[in-house]
Amino acid sequence: MCRDALFETCDRLAARENTDRAGLALAFVLAHPARPVALIGSQTPARMSQAADALNVRLTRADIYALIEARDGVPLP
Repeated sequence: MCRDALFETCDRLAARENTDRAGLALAFVLAHPARPVALIGSQTPARMSQAADALNVRLTRADIYALIEARDGVPLP
């Protein structure tokens, strides 16, 4: 995993979507085609509100692939 590439990709997409890395990570889970369940462990109203904002983040298939490629350090087939 190339952390720098992953952080750069996360920051670029988060800025575009007006969110932070946590919001982007939650949006990634929600957009994943396998439909995993996102569990958040926050109990503060502010963090709960931020988590709900992830529902407004729209990641394209290209965005999801870019995140996976940045994580793995190799292009997807």
